[in-house]
Amino acid sequence: RVLKSSQPGAEYEKYADDGSIAEYARDGIYALKSGGMLSGYEDNTFRPEANLSRAEAAQMIYNVLKLGKGGTYIE
Repeated sequence: RVLKSSQPGAEYEKYADDGSIAEYARDGIYALKSGGMLSGYEDNTFRPEANLSRAEAAQMIYNVLKLGKGGTYIE
């Protein structure tokens, strides 16, 4: 399924390491970012090559469950 932002045309700032994000994942990552479910790191990086900590994974799951209700899901 694809998450469409509940705010059409929502603007977002690209991550500083945008070039390191795989092209196939980029749209999904920025859709989650514009929906407030993903934020990246304080230095505006996404760090796609880094390991995710247990706390970071828990925060992402929480954000998706809490905020995901406002988005529109399509098949």
